[in-house]
Amino acid sequence: MRRLFVSCLIILMAILWFGIPGSKCLASVVYSGDLSSDTNYHISSGNSVSFDFGGFANESLSFSTVNVSNGFVLSSDVYVQGNTSVSIGRISDLTSDVRKFSPGNSIDSAVSWNSTAGVLHGLLSPNIGDDQRRGPFLDNELGYMAIRFQSHANTEHFGWVSYLATQTNETDSSGRITGWAYESNTSQSLNAAAVPEPSSMILLLVGSVGMGLVRRRS
Repeated sequence: MRRLFVSCLIILMAILWFGIPGSKCLASVVYSGDLSSDTNYHISSGNSVSFDFGGFANESLSFSTVNVSNGFVLSSDVYVQGNTSVSIGRISDLTSDVRKFSPGNSIDSAVSWNSTAGVLHGLLSPNIGDDQRRGPFLDNELGYMAIRFQSHANTEHFGWVSYLATQTNETDSSGRITGWAYESNTSQSLNAAAVPEPSSMILLLVGSVGMGLVRRRS
């Protein structure tokens, strides 16, 4: 009995400390886990990153760096590209800048959505004059973007992607996706940075322990 309680306590501590990335059965929010060190989610000049929220989305969301040099200006911008079934929260339809959300900001139908490419950060550097910073994501400051997408079942879902700009200059802007999450319930809003609730994990663990004790006594 004592060993069982000790084992359950260790499991409980591990769940609370590390979480259960990608779980779809414990809460309505599905979380990727921390992707900071996953090089598959690092964006720099010459490479792009695409993902479909663990296979749940009908189409992929794509990130890439676009470099422009026409003899007059140098520009390096990190873009996120939507499509027919994936939209990005933008500041407004009058600008291509992606809206930067803070933890706790609501992501729902009231957000200004656009499926065309949006700028996360970049630097337009003319041959004469001052350099012009583009996009709301600043270097070494974590921010969140809002995503609305359709699943393979053609149901609408809201989610977020956390992004860290690591470098912004006129020739090689770069950054990394540090995580993503979405609300698995159809058309239900969620807050930026929302992850599965630990309380749901605790309830599942307690239920499992209770079943184990009943079986041992029987």
